[in-house]
Amino acid sequence: MTFGQKLAYHIAPIFLRLVLGLTFLWAGLGKIIEEMEVTEANAPALVRMHAVNQSEVQHLLPPGFTLDEQPEEPPRDQPEEETTGSDTHDEEPASPPPPDDADPAGEDTPDTPEEPDAGEAGDSPPDDDGGSASTTRYRTILVQDTPTAAPVRVKRLFGIALMLVDAASEKTTESGQSLPRLLPEQVGRGETPKYLAWAVAITEVFAGGFILIGFLTRLSALAVVVIMGVAIWLTQIGPAAMGYLDHVVLGFLPGPGPDQTIFDPAVYETLWWQFALLGAGLSLFFAGAGTLSLDRLLFGSVPDDLDDD
Repeated sequence: MTFGQKLAYHIAPIFLRLVLGLTFLWAGLGKIIEEMEVTEANAPALVRMHAVNQSEVQHLLPPGFTLDEQPEEPPRDQPEEETTGSDTHDEEPASPPPPDDADPAGEDTPDTPEEPDAGEAGDSPPDDDGGSASTTRYRTILVQDTPTAAPVRVKRLFGIALMLVDAASEKTTESGQSLPRLLPEQVGRGETPKYLAWAVAITEVFAGGFILIGFLTRLSALAVVVIMGVAIWLTQIGPAAMGYLDHVVLGFLPGPGPDQTIFDPAVYETLWWQFALLGAGLSLFFAGAGTLSLDRLLFGSVPDDLDDD
């Protein structure tokens, strides 16, 4: 083996391990440590996967929401009155009471308006807005004493779980055409998305750390390759190939928008970053950790040609 080949074997894996190890260690820890807010849009899915308790986010759920997706019957305002004997429609209506302006002798009394009593209980002078002062004070107390629900937060890794639920759900276009699922339907059912999200975050942490120190490097690199392959399918190639996007290039790549070109960095920066990590993972999987690693110390995985002068 030449000097250049020996140098490539010693040096190249170090840079690959630094890039992949630091990137995935940072990404995995961020998903576990940081939190995201539960909103009205994601609250039903988070409750179904038991990521949060339903009682904590009841104010964010739609009316009649249940875990079995069966709408609840709205409560009745008043109970039905029980009838005994004959039906109510058979009863004779009561005779109207005599007018107030008639005296007992049957003679009408002149209509004389009564003057309001200023000291009568319950009356208060009107305020500037047209209502009484007591009503205004009551409304003010209600506004001040009404508690504001604190935002509920969950770990950021549940963003992956929501992505899996969305990818496994059926979608239709505006014209009513059904679009294929990006993932099998079973992936988005029950608590499966939650467990998969935790698995992804933990795998990123351990794979990134193992790659960084050069321990079980090929296995860790393979795990990274799988994660990046799924990420590229869910966010880039899958939506473009399955008809989710309006602008597509070559039938499977997301295309630029009306005011963009294929050379606009905003169009492909995510795709090329994911593809670079995927390529680095494949390179490390085939090349191994190199000599400056725990794999070299524990397993002695060094070609015999390196010992030749």
